[in-house]
Amino acid sequence: MLRDRLSQILKQAGTSVADLVAFEKQPADVQGTIESETARRDYLRTVTDTERVDLSYNGVVQPAGPFDISPIRIALDDFLQTLIQSFGILIVCIATALPWLPLAALAGGILDRLLWRWKRPWP
Repeated sequence: MLRDRLSQILKQAGTSVADLVAFEKQPADVQGTIESETARRDYLRTVTDTERVDLSYNGVVQPAGPFDISPIRIALDDFLQTLIQSFGILIVCIATALPWLPLAALAGGILDRLLWRWKRPWP
């Protein structure tokens, strides 16, 4: 197919072989560039899929005016952290006790029946 195209171009325009080679070399170069850039893109996708970036920023607190109120901010942060941790512990306690509630209710009912019979006056 390539040979036929080259023969047609040679017959029609009377071009030289050097022109034909240059003419055919350009699409091959472009195709090679496209393939290499595609391979590079695929490689970069695999690299970025395996990378993880964690950023953290702790800025310096600038005092607002002549007073340094950062101890109040630190105390409030500690208070909120303690409150959140306490709430988490409460959730864990509820989740731990929840499966035992039916058994505790059954034991309470049995104990109530026993105490009711014990307190009942004898006939």
